Amino acid sequence: MWLLIENAHRSSRDVLHLVMSLGIPQTIGRDGRGLWGLHMASEQAARDAEWVLRRHPEMVRSVLGEHAHVRGVTDSPPAFTHVQNVRGRAEA
Repeated sequence: MWLLIENAHRSSRDVLHLVMSLGIPQTIGRDGRGLWGLHMASEQAARDAEWVLRRHPEMVRSVLGEHAHVRGVTDSPPAFTHVQNVRGRAEA
């Protein structure tokens, strides 16, 4: 499952830092318009991360900018212009 975060005009490192304590994504993607997708290990991991980030929007805004917010979880993400595999915590 993919966790989607909108209006995050930051680096992949910033996006990874936001979710790393909630589970390590397998893949990270972006569409060039501020939409990031994080392919989580399971649906439960994606839903848990979504729940935490929605409950703490100030954390999302402080890391990714004032207009960033969680879009939701999906099993079919939009087409990303850039996709990268995440190898572990050392990458963040």
